[in-house]
Amino acid sequence: MNSPRFDRFFNGATASNGATGHEPFDYQRRLAGGDSGTACRSQLINIPTGLGKTAGVVLAWLWNRAQLQKLEWPRRLVYCLPMRTLVEQTEKNVREWLNKLDLANAVGVYVLMGGEDAGDWDIHPERPAILIGTQDMLLSRALNRGYAAGRARWPKDFALLNNDCLWVSSASGPSWRERTGALLAAHGPFRLAWYEAILRVADQRASKRAENNPATTLTPCPS
Repeated sequence: MNSPRFDRFFNGATASNGATGHEPFDYQRRLAGGDSGTACRSQLINIPTGLGKTAGVVLAWLWNRAQLQKLEWPRRLVYCLPMRTLVEQTEKNVREWLNKLDLANAVGVYVLMGGEDAGDWDIHPERPAILIGTQDMLLSRALNRGYAAGRARWPKDFALLNNDCLWVSSASGPSWRERTGALLAAHGPFRLAWYEAILRVADQRASKRAENNPATTLTPCPS
């Protein structure tokens, strides 16, 4: 019996060195909506550390936006992280998944981080793209105060990061939601959704126990 299409998609992305890839956890299937996909909506993701939040979110977006061509899913996936090492690790994983899925030419990958050349991420706003960066570079631009950017660029960066975007953030508190909500009220409507990962401090034994039956929660993101 053939495995579900999303399972094959996930397996193909996570395969390495000829070995079979990983079967998605149930929460990863729910994020992607399974074989038929799902509507994009803001959610809080409460998953123990080490159980594939990055793969779950990125592959859910790729499945719906790139594979199923669901145009209601935002055109840009914005991955906002607190540390440079996490940005570098996420970029490496994303590029590997795109190459394995033969989507590298269909989806651009850009890094917004101090000391790095972000490339022409703003030149083709009509193309699907994954933007991965640090909080200072991304949040300042989303709030129309782009760090290390000329004032003339502020409105352009603000528009691109607040329109047709799915934001992924591991540490955005109420202040970020409130300020962005205020911008929405003043300048909206724009398409903006959050996937917020609630990170837990979990030791190796706790993560190991959760692998077979992870306790997961997907809930609507508070407004």
